[in-house]
Amino acid sequence: MKGLPRQATSRSRILYVQYGNPAAYPPLEHSAGQLADAGCDVVLLGAHTAGVEALSLPPHKRIRVTLQPASRRGWRQKLHYLRFCLWVIWQAARSRPRWVYASDVLSTPVALFLKTVFRRRVIYHEHDAYDPEGATAFMRLCLAARGRLARIADLNVLPSDGRIDHFCRDNVVLKERCVRVWNCPDLAEVRPPRGETAREGLGLLYQGSIVPARLPVAVLQAMAQLPVTVTLRVIGYETIDHLGYVDRLKAEAARLTLGARVEFLGAIPNRNRMLELSDTCAVGLAFMPLKTEDVNM
Repeated sequence: MKGLPRQATSRSRILYVQYGNPAAYPPLEHSAGQLADAGCDVVLLGAHTAGVEALSLPPHKRIRVTLQPASRRGWRQKLHYLRFCLWVIWQAARSRPRWVYASDVLSTPVALFLKTVFRRRVIYHEHDAYDPEGATAFMRLCLAARGRLARIADLNVLPSDGRIDHFCRDNVVLKERCVRVWNCPDLAEVRPPRGETAREGLGLLYQGSIVPARLPVAVLQAMAQLPVTVTLRVIGYETIDHLGYVDRLKAEAARLTLGARVEFLGAIPNRNRMLELSDTCAVGLAFMPLKTEDVNM
């Protein structure tokens, strides 16, 4: 990654910070593995998240993952978040990382502290876009920290040119501080030609967090208007804000008599197995709304 040493030494420590389970984000798995293979010592600090408890990063001798316990919603979650931030600061003071890699809007307040007080070099990698409209007071504070961090971070990483444009306008950031890194499989994950593994007809795939903004009920309603050879395979997990949404989708699929045309496979802990299941589908579904609803506290 730009700015990081090409030939790292064992003294090159990278601290990842995310208020969630990093195993749910392939870009974190890939970048952590690449840095560890280059000789860096990588520490990922996060928190257990409902729905993805079974997910974990593959073992690596230079990668250590430490997660805080999950928290209930409400005032307990506010205390849990405060404790998480203090814990991250303590871990950073002990390990003195060369780089801090913040990868979600909830990590930006503590990353901003480490940048301004500890003078650590910081990368901010934003996977999902956020819109302040309708955000809680807490989220508005996090978004303000995000804007400040974006302007002083050593590097901002976004997944597309369009997202860079939106990010720069939203945070008054120079494009020179941003770099586009696509969310692609690692080279070792590139699959052979689908060949005989493909399903008959048209197989659709959705993989990720299962929330209304990313997998709306309208997808099932559209399938009901399509030939029976069109099928949908759903791999992923509910978020804490949308527990029970999968049951709602299943009920709608039953109402529309879609039957076996829709499969809900849950979270797949083994990424290779998940890619094998993806091989049987022809088209991936992706929705990129600009909402804060999945992270409101």
